[in-house]
Amino acid sequence: MTVPADQPLFAFEGLRLLARGPAAEVIAAAKTATDAGGPVLAFDAATGGVVDLDLRGDLAAVLARLTPASGPKKRGPGRPKLGVTAREVTLLPRHWDWLAGHLPTEACWFLDLVAVHPSARGRGLGRRLVDHGLSLANA
Repeated sequence: MTVPADQPLFAFEGLRLLARGPAAEVIAAAKTATDAGGPVLAFDAATGGVVDLDLRGDLAAVLARLTPASGPKKRGPGRPKLGVTAREVTLLPRHWDWLAGHLPTEACWFLDLVAVHPSARGRGLGRRLVDHGLSLANA
């Protein structure tokens, strides 16, 4: 199994922690220990899974088999991340106008999904819809 040179690993020789850190450093320590005859187990620091290290040959050959350090992960198709985490549903004024032009029963499915907050323009659509619904219920 090939691992990126910067992937964090842990290596144990028996019960003793041999090395921890980037794969290149851990593999160098593991290679030295296995050349001395000790059994070495390496683990992925992120998942805890066992990592199979190919320690054949000299240290230069072992390090040459590592994949280059991974750069920023490439994103697939779709909308790019802008670093913003949505916490609430935000509507543009045209969306509020669309909702205002529909009866509450037509827009209830949407209003049930989002918490409608009064807008800065007076009472706001949410309050008007609630008032309209109450007036229909009391009629």
